[in-house]
Amino acid sequence: AADGKSILVNANYVLTQIHLDSTQEPLPLEYPVVKLFQWDSKNNSALVLIRIKGILKFAELNLANSQTRIISNKTVSWALKSENGQLIYKDNMDRFWQPGPAEDKLIEALNGQGSTRQEFLIKDNIIYGINDSFQLWSYDLNEELFEIIGALPNKVDNLTDIDQTQLLITVRISSNKEVAELYLK
Repeated sequence: AADGKSILVNANYVLTQIHLDSTQEPLPLEYPVVKLFQWDSKNNSALVLIRIKGILKFAELNLANSQTRIISNKTVSWALKSENGQLIYKDNMDRFWQPGPAEDKLIEALNGQGSTRQEFLIKDNIIYGINDSFQLWSYDLNEELFEIIGALPNKVDNLTDIDQTQLLITVRISSNKEVAELYLK
């Protein structure tokens, strides 16, 4: 939350607000939440992927009155709103979109910059992301200006936060996959 006193989590298809004193407040919603993209605690809203009659829908929830506004029927892999309310989302083909009055607008400057492993951030109306070549890039929403900022190590899993001079990233140190066989009697 903006006040730093709680977080919103999606567990078992239910949004739950967890406070610092460990109290939990499940939010009553009409549909199961498959994925929580962003929580705006000031406006009490959330960008989510919900399941309605078996079909995934990209939506914005008003958490104060449990109202649902469907944004798109497209499969959305990640979505955020900028500080001035511009909505950006990435589809399952890693293309970046902005909803428009009649139809959604593809951000063509970002073609090829999406990554199935990486989400993106929006800070000061600038989108930041990491592409499949592990390049950190930015796209200014106001100026419509794309820029490659620099190369990152290939062990970067995710871009977590950014400010004017520093990055907060998640780095994969090691990973193992193991096969197990389960016998049921």
